[in-house]
Amino acid sequence: MDILLSLLGSESVLKRMNRKYTTTQYKEFVAKLRKAIPTIALTTDVIVGFPTESENDFLESLSFISSVFCLFLFICYN
Repeated sequence: MDILLSLLGSESVLKRMNRKYTTTQYKEFVAKLRKAIPTIALTTDVIVGFPTESENDFLESLSFISSVFCLFLFICYN
């Protein structure tokens, strides 16, 4: 299952992007999916570099992504 991920991990960037969810809500959603379908494989595409995103925002996002999508992650960073 491919899940849309809009820079989850940094609450401040989520707010600036006008997203209506939090990282906590997202983690709860993923937990429900995994409970319902234990063998589910989750994948995503990640885009970083939102205007005003700081190094700390990036690191928060990377940490969050690593905790949710722990099997496969491809990062292209320029």
